[in-house]
Amino acid sequence: MPSRLQGRLHPSTPLFLATVVTHRALTHEADPTRLRWLIGLPIALPILHLVVLPPRLWTHLLGREPLVAVMVAAGATPGWAQWSLDARATARILWSAVVPFGIFMAAATLPWPQQR
Repeated sequence: MPSRLQGRLHPSTPLFLATVVTHRALTHEADPTRLRWLIGLPIALPILHLVVLPPRLWTHLLGREPLVAVMVAAGATPGWAQWSLDARATARILWSAVVPFGIFMAAATLPWPQQR
């Protein structure tokens, strides 16, 4: 029986990858470059969610089938849209991460003994 998610990423995949990267970064001696990537990737994800995608791409993302069905039933053609279903909430999340990101980056630039 073919899976409904066949050919797509499971929604928890980014969380799993972040856990693996975090575990590796924290169990090995801290490398500032690795730590910058560790915090930079969660910042990049909301930015990617705000990118406008062509209908060919965003209509095939998980959870878009009901939205596309409603649009087609209403006689509208799906146009360009953002990856995020709620762009305002995504932007708020992005802006709320600015201060923690700055604090983390400032701490990551300290020498290793001072980080302890």
